[in-house]
Amino acid sequence: TKQRNKGSGSFAMDPETEQGSEFSIELQSKAFQVLSSNDNTAMETLFSHLFYSPHSEQLRSQALEFFQCCKHHHPDLLFIKLFFLLRSTPLPETRANAARALHLLNPSHLWPNLKPIAQAHLKAHFLNFLSDEPSLHVLRLASYLLAQTVSVIFKTHQTWPELLNFLLSSISSDENKRREVAALVFARLPNDCRFLVHNALRDNKRLLHASFLRCLASSSPDVQVAAFGAVVSLIPLFSETKLFHELLRALMVGVFTLLHGYEGSYFKIAFAELINLVSRQPQLLKPYMNDMVLDVLQIAESGGLSDETHRLAFELVMAMAEEKEYE
Repeated sequence: TKQRNKGSGSFAMDPETEQGSEFSIELQSKAFQVLSSNDNTAMETLFSHLFYSPHSEQLRSQALEFFQCCKHHHPDLLFIKLFFLLRSTPLPETRANAARALHLLNPSHLWPNLKPIAQAHLKAHFLNFLSDEPSLHVLRLASYLLAQTVSVIFKTHQTWPELLNFLLSSISSDENKRREVAALVFARLPNDCRFLVHNALRDNKRLLHASFLRCLASSSPDVQVAAFGAVVSLIPLFSETKLFHELLRALMVGVFTLLHGYEGSYFKIAFAELINLVSRQPQLLKPYMNDMVLDVLQIAESGGLSDETHRLAFELVMAMAEEKEYE
């Protein structure tokens, strides 16, 4: 499949978005050659230096400069090239690196400048990617990118019902990979777009509630932890007492399950989400503070747990103490 040249086809961005010269003409020309070439070797080398050169600061610095040049002077070509690699290259490592680079590129800066037909094409390609991608590692990385894209779409007064339907179908499925990826996208929605997404999902809150309860009780710790983030991200949807009570109970049961059943990294991520919940939703949590403090102190005072686990427990107690609503 040939890469399209800058300014051609439906993916072209409006001319006024091009910025002034910030890098040498030679570097700009090199960037254009790499991005418009069918040979992906140069991009794979760029990824290698950008993401895997911790002991060679010079190589990483040069790679970052090249990436920034592409971003400033050929943003449309860079976006197309990276998305092409994400969708088409047979190498999982290259697809993963393309997802990382797209996340660095930040779709919120590019999406509003794409023509409507280009946006429609990319939406369709995203859905195909989610359905076809075999690597869970790549999908986990791409969930950041997808959450960013959802954010900018909703903030620019657009909608994406096909994606929301896909996520709802995935979170309620029996397949752990689909459930985890959908939960990760919900969890990683930026704060400034969550209200808009909440409104779009309001009619489906019962389905989401039931699905989240299942995910929080999953035998897969990856699904459990992803569900913690998704619940906290969408918690305003579940402000009804019964719904919130059931989810909070499932969160606390899940925390103890992760604490005693798996390696500490799972517990750490889940507990961090609980701390977020305490800070963001003090009014919802207020009726449950007494029980929650007792549960957390049980963790803080338990023997045989790591110092980090004790620290996290006390951090949650302090977060409660600092909220006026909990006085």
